Amino acid sequence: MGLIRSREQDRTRLSEVYDRYGSDIYRYLMVLLSGRNFAEDVMQEVFLRLLGASRKNPEAVGNRLYVMQVARNEAFRALKKSRRPAEDRFELLDVAAPARISKVEKLAIQEAVSALPEEQREVIHLKVFMNMSFAEIADVTGVTVNTAASRYRYAAQKLRESLSEEE
Repeated sequence: MGLIRSREQDRTRLSEVYDRYGSDIYRYLMVLLSGRNFAEDVMQEVFLRLLGASRKNPEAVGNRLYVMQVARNEAFRALKKSRRPAEDRFELLDVAAPARISKVEKLAIQEAVSALPEEQREVIHLKVFMNMSFAEIADVTGVTVNTAASRYRYAAQKLRESLSEEE
């Protein structure tokens, strides 16, 4: 009986995590992995990892920062295993951008963001799209708060320069 209850609790817990953070994890993985298919594959690995973790430390699995750390670790683990080329451009901004932004503007922003170094692209995503503080970003990425803030500043400057050239 205890094993059945434990499995039901795991399923319920993971379902709650998916409902709460699933779309954030997926978009974050797309940014890190540059594509939908790769992100979908890694998303499954993230939840397998969370399933194992939920048995050892159920409280951690409900923590947003912990879940994002697991997603990040799984993304980098997958990148090390498979040097897959970047897929066709994904349209992350279609999900997050207001309707008043034109298709041309979205493409320009996507090009500028894609051109950023991986660390800066990651921090921009966590700050802008996930509304994380620099302290939270530091926890997820394993860097200091100052490093997270610096990466954001450098990325923002590069984006300003790149997008002003587009005009």
